[in-house]
Amino acid sequence: FGRPLSAANTVETAFLVALAVGLPVAGWLGDRFGTKRVFLGALTAFTIASAVCGLAPDLTTLVVARAVQGLAGGLLTPVGMTLLFRAFP
Repeated sequence: FGRPLSAANTVETAFLVALAVGLPVAGWLGDRFGTKRVFLGALTAFTIASAVCGLAPDLTTLVVARAVQGLAGGLLTPVGMTLLFRAFP
């Protein structure tokens, strides 16, 4: 992208900060809207953000897409575990 390597650190930072935001919110969203619905929504968002990351024309787009991935990933982990524990008690 024609940026220094140090600017690429924002890609990982955006992902981790968004992940940290998504994790504690996941339980409430699962209770409010249903775990299956939240899981499928987060999976869709993660998939679309992954495609945007692969096609990102610049660093800003990549950082935003990674932040969306982080938020969706933060939702996927606890909600996915909840679905598994409900299916296999």
